[in-house]
Amino acid sequence: MAILLNSIIKEIQSELTPLLENYISKVGNLKLRHMLNYCLRAKESYDRALFVRLAMESVDGNWRKALHAMAAVELMDFSVLVVDDILDKSPRRMMNPSVFSKWGEESAIIAAAILKSIALEALIHVVRENSLKKHELTRIVQTFELAHRQIYVGQYVDIAYEKYDLDRVTLKMYLDMIKYTTGIQISTCSIIGGVLGKGTRKQINALKNYGMMVGMIFQIRDDLIDYLDEEILTGKPPFVDLEQKKKRLPLLMAHKVYGKEFDKLFEKLSTDGFIRQEIIQKATSKKVVRLIKQIQSSLASKAFAAIQSLKDGAPLRVLKEIVELGIDI
Repeated sequence: MAILLNSIIKEIQSELTPLLENYISKVGNLKLRHMLNYCLRAKESYDRALFVRLAMESVDGNWRKALHAMAAVELMDFSVLVVDDILDKSPRRMMNPSVFSKWGEESAIIAAAILKSIALEALIHVVRENSLKKHELTRIVQTFELAHRQIYVGQYVDIAYEKYDLDRVTLKMYLDMIKYTTGIQISTCSIIGGVLGKGTRKQINALKNYGMMVGMIFQIRDDLIDYLDEEILTGKPPFVDLEQKKKRLPLLMAHKVYGKEFDKLFEKLSTDGFIRQEIIQKATSKKVVRLIKQIQSSLASKAFAAIQSLKDGAPLRVLKEIVELGIDI
């Protein structure tokens, strides 16, 4: 099954890259076009587009009719990643200088705004290649725009939590936050694919719930990997979340396991490199990782339950495999 997933990813890459480059080629300014094409390197694969395709295929739709929608969700994600690097002051993305560090904050903000604008243009193009009813078009556009807004609600909350003490941020607060970011992105992609594939209300809701759980699983995975010094996996320098005192799951679970002892270490984070290393060791200890995996497993069970009514076939099996990949750290 891993062979099939890799084949699908490569096929999407082959079909989507020229389309994305074509949209960017319409931007009049040569320097801006260069910057926007550079943004396409921000990701290893078009994972958002993958969920549009799989959702569409799972309800027996022809995924090639969703190419412009797949371009739209990727363009929005590129926009979000550019802003994310600005907020995190991240110098690198996928082992390359981030747009923020290469061209400066002002240019990066402009690039993000243009990418989002092109994303909406691509989404509207979907109308020309699909016989959409008014309510279907409305749902796709509203879902897309709501996701964009909610992502930044999540970003705002994430930044606000940086100033909170560890014991003030609960697990529920954290889970709600990642629902607003990665969760809603994957859920949105799944909804769009389901609507374009003419799925039933039950099928689309199943895909929506699946996408939310999977997005949260992968965000938890990324939050843990950030503490494992694996830049090749996260696409950004390690320990960025820790340095900004982001209240991500490894810290919250370390607080749960080690209590006030850990809190005292965290308060001294900026003053001693040895203390930082001790924090990292505790945040990635077997006890903490076990708790994190339990949370992921609970989300995985909900993801599997959400799609159990979908028709069996290759798309459904790949959707299940993706869940397994998310909890395999």
